Order: sequence, then structure tokens, then C-alpha cells
Amino acid sequence: MFNKDLYMDKLARVYTLSASNLKNSQGKQYYKTVKLRNTLAITPLYTVGPTFTSHIDGNLTWGNSGQSNAKIDENGKRGVGRVYSFQELRENNGRFTKPFTIKDPDGRATPADKLKWVLPTEKVVFSVFPKQIKGLSNIRGNYLRKQTVDGTQAVTVDGENVTDNAVYYYDGVKDIHGLNQKDGNSLRIYYAIRYVGTKYVSAWRYIEKGRWNGDLSNPNDEAIASKYIIQSRALTLDIGSHKTNGSYQFNYDKAKQYLEDHIIKNSFWSDDVKDGDKLTINSIDYLKPDVIKREFSLVGNWLLSTRNNTGSTFTFWLHPEGETRIIFAPLFQVSNQDRENLVKITAKKQGFGSTLSMVLPFLMPGQGK
Repeated sequence: MFNKDLYMDKLARVYTLSASNLKNSQGKQYYKTVKLRNTLAITPLYTVGPTFTSHIDGNLTWGNSGQSNAKIDENGKRGVGRVYSFQELRENNGRFTKPFTIKDPDGRATPADKLKWVLPTEKVVFSVFPKQIKGLSNIRGNYLRKQTVDGTQAVTVDGENVTDNAVYYYDGVKDIHGLNQKDGNSLRIYYAIRYVGTKYVSAWRYIEKGRWNGDLSNPNDEAIASKYIIQSRALTLDIGSHKTNGSYQFNYDKAKQYLEDHIIKNSFWSDDVKDGDKLTINSIDYLKPDVIKREFSLVGNWLLSTRNNTGSTFTFWLHPEGETRIIFAPLFQVSNQDRENLVKITAKKQGFGSTLSMVLPFLMPGQGK
């Protein structure tokens, strides 16, 4: 729904036409009778910010996801984002424990300046990030295999509790290019049809790009360009479901068939990449105009103020949900180092300011509709 700069005029609309036969009598005007149904196409991906937040010149703004993962905010200079301690979440009159605004990084006045953002809960995060599934979003041991699997779970979208009826697909290929994620052109991709039978029904493509292990001391290390990418495209309400008593109901077989027949095909996502072509780190960005995209830098994680795992993971704060003591706080961790973690974790306080993490905000409910 929003482009990377979150300009409000970037709305995708789906038009469905039903027309009588088009007729032409020689030299006469073409005509047709048209019944038009206009539907605003929304996927929950619009609710998450385009990248991590930065804090420059006293203003909260967006980080620059196009920079190296190694470059976080330092000395007042904008990087891919800033890391915050749990204590900072509550400073400045509770900046992050209440709804907050984020300014344009170039100092321009835009409609998006008035949007309000919040820290997400775990259920909000899983409205966008995939469910944990062995061998798919969570690989351990010998679970890696081709599979199509039910991924239904309870999530929260725009303040509404929703049952996300979903089917996920993974072809079992650990690395489309390169060898065991040692090369900068590595790709790992899996797909889903989510929210079947609801107004949020949509297709999803999850992409891990780059090389997983990084060396902060080496500016040419390819891992500092590694990204975790989410792409999503709205579908019509009837896809993957059957209509019963005036409402649409999740049908696993129909959803699975549509996923395997359409969503996993290149032509579903792009007008420029042919079915059967091997995707590359460049062609994954050749997208149809109604595809929404978010790209997150794998900046690493912090333990006892020490930065680790650049190129293979990132963490961001969840809403503390009533926690008033600075003893522990919830984080969400995303890792593409064999996908060992896509999970809520607890950051324990080991000393003052020892736990650091990014801020990835979601829209406060009720906006952007």
C-alpha cells in the first residue's frame, strides 16, 4: 500500500469488469456494457515500516536500508538504523511505549509525517513474518525438504485479531546460487498464500539474500549487504476458499493448488522474469506494480553490548506490554543462518544498557485505510 517513502498516494486498486460481448458493426463505434467492482487491495505488509528507525539531530526518522549492514547510526550520522537499550524505550516521556511519529529523513514535509507508529506485539509481528515451520522458516538438522504445509495461526492485523489461514511452500533447495550461503549471490526463497477467506487474502514471497556471515572490519565483505526481504500481493476474496452461507471459508486443497499453480511462478510476481528462469539477487526486484515490498538489513545482534552475526540476523524490540522494571524485555529475532531463529526471545539485563536492539515500528491501528 505504501511505497518505500510511505507516500499516501501510492494505492493499489483492483478493478473487476464483467462486460457484454464487444461488437463492431463496420464503421460504427465500439461499445460495451460494463459492470465495475472496485476493491481496495490491502495486504498486512503495509502495516510495517519500510526499515528500522534512526535518531538524527534529535528527530526520529527512517534509517537508510541501502547502506552497508555494518553502518548503524554513529556520531549523529544516519546509518541503516539505530540500536536502543531497553531503558531508552521509556526515555523522552515514553517515546516508544506510546504512539510516535517519524519524520522524513530528507527533512521534507510529507503526508506520512502525521502517521503514528507503535512497537509491535508478537502476534502483530507474525501477521507479516512467516510462521515457524520446521524445514521452512525454521531449519534444524535434517528437516530441510520440499514441502507444502498448512501454516494457520492467530495473528493481529491493524488492531484486529485474525485467523491467518495459510499454506506455505518451499522447494527444499538450500541455496539457489553459491554453496551453503558462502557467496554474495546466495538466495533462499519460500512462498505462502495467507489470510484465505478474509479481506486480507494475499500472496507472499520471503527471500533471504546475500552471504550469511560477515566481518565488520572488512568493508568489502559481501555479508554486509545481506537482506531479509518480504514481498506481498493482494488476491481476490474467493481465491483458496469456498463460499458457504454468504461467507468465504478456507479450503486447504484450493489454497494449496493456487499456491503451487500460480504464486510460486515467476510470472505471478514479475512481467520481466519468465517462468523457469533462475532468480537472481537482481531479478527478485523486477516486480509487478501492485507488489508491496519490505527489505530489512541483517545488521546482527547485540549481547553484552557486543555486536555479533552481522549478515545473518537482526533483532527488534517488541512492546513491553506492562513491564515496568528494566530487568528483561521481549525481542523478536530473525535469522537466516540456517534459519535457526524466527522467534520471540527475552533479552535479559546483564548490566546497565547491556541489551541493545533495533526499532522496527508498525502502524498504529486504524490508519492507512
